[in-house]
Amino acid sequence: MKFLIFAAQVVSVMGAAPTGAAKTLTAVEDNDVTIATADFGFADGDGGALKSVKITILETAGALKLDGTDVTLNQVIVKADLDANKLKLTPVANANGSPYTTFSFKVTDSADEESLAAYIITINITAAADLPTGANKALTVNEDTDLTIATADFGFADVDSNTLKSVKITTLETAGALKLDGTDVTLNQVIVKADLDANKLKLTPVANANGSPYTTFAFKVMDSTDAESAAAYTITINVTAVADLPTGAAKTLSVVQDTDLTIATADFGFADGDSNTLKSVKITTLETAGALKLDGTDCTLDQVIVKADLDSNKLKFTPASSATGSPYATFAFKVTDSTDGESAAAYTITINVTAATTTTSTTTTTTTATTTTTTTTTTASTTTTVTTTTGTSTAASTTTTAVTTAAATTAAVTSTAATTSVAATTAAVTTAASDATRFNLMAAMAVILASLM
Repeated sequence: MKFLIFAAQVVSVMGAAPTGAAKTLTAVEDNDVTIATADFGFADGDGGALKSVKITILETAGALKLDGTDVTLNQVIVKADLDANKLKLTPVANANGSPYTTFSFKVTDSADEESLAAYIITINITAAADLPTGANKALTVNEDTDLTIATADFGFADVDSNTLKSVKITTLETAGALKLDGTDVTLNQVIVKADLDANKLKLTPVANANGSPYTTFAFKVMDSTDAESAAAYTITINVTAVADLPTGAAKTLSVVQDTDLTIATADFGFADGDSNTLKSVKITTLETAGALKLDGTDCTLDQVIVKADLDSNKLKFTPASSATGSPYATFAFKVTDSTDGESAAAYTITINVTAATTTTSTTTTTTTATTTTTTTTTTASTTTTVTTTTGTSTAASTTTTAVTTAAATTAAVTSTAATTSVAATTAAVTTAASDATRFNLMAAMAVILASLM
């Protein structure tokens, strides 16, 4: 009896141990759970206060952390930290369950008495519709080559096992051309999975352009429930430089008949995307007419002509004598650059030969005369008067005067005082082809009559 009384007195002096209580907490998927002071269910029959809790069994899932640091087995967490909401359980991303996780604890009161039992906190995580996600991706393509951007390149994922429905272009490409089935993509354009599966989305770099990175664009993904990713993701495209072949250009040249034509360096239209220089040209098809010569010697098929000879104007084309035509002749060539890269295509120089111009000189002689002659002859009782008026005669270089005498007129003049006698004077005037002939005839007759006076 005395022993029992003593034990009761000891218990009374020491006080009763504090207790905690089991608790179930619930949170939505992908959200942290704050475990507050009240969640530990502290009680003390002696009126003592909670001093701390001790984690006796660690969480079975997720991460139990104190102020961002993982809690360790038997770690003691003081009430001040609980009051400051520093103890949190973070579920694994997209995880859920009922229960999802548990951990055990004991409580200690302000007299440093610890609960005899351990208690359990159970945390349930309610499933939520998860947004889909994409992923950043870097792709590589050679210069001057289209890049197909495939469905897999967008890195679609969905924890709810939904499927990809579409992607939305949220930032346009920084270089090159992003096209869907040949048409430029626009900002915020939605591209359905069927078009991606059909390889219709392509990035075309600018000709001869390269870089790492060369271009980027951003996108979001949408799942089969029309949920869109919260974040935008970036596809980066690197374009690897390659050696570009040089190019030439077709050209038409003209020359005058019976004249040599110099074919200059510039006439071959050389260009090179890598900024290499022209090394030579190769004659891949000979001239169809005339003679193509290098420094006076006929060119041969596939002959290589170095740039120095072109610069020296040694390449000439000679048409056949008196020949003309448009076109008159053609020949074909390829160009080679300073790295020995030869153009893939052959190009054509066309030569037109135009006829020479002939100039004809004409000499014109113009004779202008105006004459009035009056001749009076008196014999016996007969008076004959002849009056002649002349005008203007013009001929190209020769004036032809035709005088035809026919038996038309006979005059006999007899004077007793004179010794001169004219047996007969015959003059016939036949109308000529022009006024000029008529004038010359009349003028001649006038002179003859005057000499008879």
